[in-house]
Amino acid sequence: MERPELGAQIAAHPNAYGALLDWLERYGDADARSAVALRRTPPPPLPVAAAATARREPGRRRPPARRRGWAIGAVAAGAVLLLVAGAAVAWTLLRPAGSGTPTAAAERALAAVQAGDARALFGALAPSEMAGLGDVLENALQIESEGDSYERMVAALADHTEVTFADLEFAEQEIAPGVVRVTAVGGSVSIDGDPARVADALRAFAEPLDRATAASWGSDSSAIEDSMVSARAALTADLGGTLPLTLDLGPDGGDRIVPPLSMVAVDEGGWYISPVLTLADLWIRQSLVLAIGPGPDALAERDRVLGDWVPEPRASASPDAALDAALKGLGAWMMSGDSLSWAETLPLPERRLVAIYGDAVMGMLRTGNTTMGSQVSLTFDPVRAPSVDRDGAAYLRVEDLGWTWTDTYGQRTYRIQGECLEDVGWGGRVCLSDGWAGAELLALDDPAIVAVPVDGGWQVSALRTVAHAVARALPGYAEAASDGDLSELWGTK
Repeated sequence: MERPELGAQIAAHPNAYGALLDWLERYGDADARSAVALRRTPPPPLPVAAAATARREPGRRRPPARRRGWAIGAVAAGAVLLLVAGAAVAWTLLRPAGSGTPTAAAERALAAVQAGDARALFGALAPSEMAGLGDVLENALQIESEGDSYERMVAALADHTEVTFADLEFAEQEIAPGVVRVTAVGGSVSIDGDPARVADALRAFAEPLDRATAASWGSDSSAIEDSMVSARAALTADLGGTLPLTLDLGPDGGDRIVPPLSMVAVDEGGWYISPVLTLADLWIRQSLVLAIGPGPDALAERDRVLGDWVPEPRASASPDAALDAALKGLGAWMMSGDSLSWAETLPLPERRLVAIYGDAVMGMLRTGNTTMGSQVSLTFDPVRAPSVDRDGAAYLRVEDLGWTWTDTYGQRTYRIQGECLEDVGWGGRVCLSDGWAGAELLALDDPAIVAVPVDGGWQVSALRTVAHAVARALPGYAEAASDGDLSELWGTK
């Protein structure tokens, strides 16, 4: 655990809610536990007049309800991440130590899901990939739609969904030094929940966006309402025919279309689960099973095409030089499939991803695609992108970036200037904010690329760039979602 001396300060903070205090009471040092005990000591009763005044005090909120139950499927994965937003800052300061083995990291993550302990789940994920997500998750929790916050929606989903793992057995397979695939080869997973309540919880997230999309297509309010009712009924029926569900887990012979329970663990001073590599690994497996056919040949091909080494970083002297280096590496990869040269220019999460899975992705792009391979050329002009340093990172605004794409069909040149993209040869130019009010509302009219310090230099981070863009977009999205009507995101100027 890093910086345990801050546990007491966090416990004393007025925004430290009950579940976070539970975490500090369990994992904090003696001072932190004492601070939690002090926070939980009931105050003396108020005099009648003072109590009446206290009840009228504006701005006071009820503490969030204790979360119970588990999440299900892909929506649940997002829900679990939202649940940890309140603990993100505390996790950054008091990062739990990694597990002793890759299997222990997988068991820790699954135990957190089964226990409904979002803070423990957050602590089981790779620190390098979680950096920069605190603001995103915290802001996402505060979004309200028709008076109901996303935090309460997530809690409702967790309350009515349950996932149970039993008798799990795991096998480890090293992909690269410090990167290990952990796959369940025995046991079972059971999923249950009230179909109607789960459907209600899921549709609470989806309906505002569905309504806005339908309205943008010109549907009238009656038709939109009918489609919402039908969608909820169909989802309830589907869940009713599926739940409860128990899946037996066994060795992955490549003969199952449904992917196995598999995670990728990484060594970052202890073993953690990498969400980025886990998703990439499952995607590669599924793509090869569908392309080659179920069976061991698909798994053998996966193991053949994956990289087995993550190179050391090659940092640049400045943020704009880092962007130049990353773009040149991308161009080299597109032309020759040289994943390692591109990977060297990227921070650790992206470097692992490109070094291990870059060759496999290039192989899939080239399969059946005559425009890929020796006839392809992707070249970039020197980029002009001044940057502003803030909070330990650099934020680049692209003033001018040009590139040329050449394949068997010819050559095209493009140029990005701020929020605008120009097709130089054809003369077309489009800007995000042209006629679209949503671009300004979501802060898309002023995009930035994020570079992070690495080994005394700089490298451009795609993960941090996306996290920054989402964090900037969330306030505008929250404003639009406050009345449950997202139609202004599609509005025209």
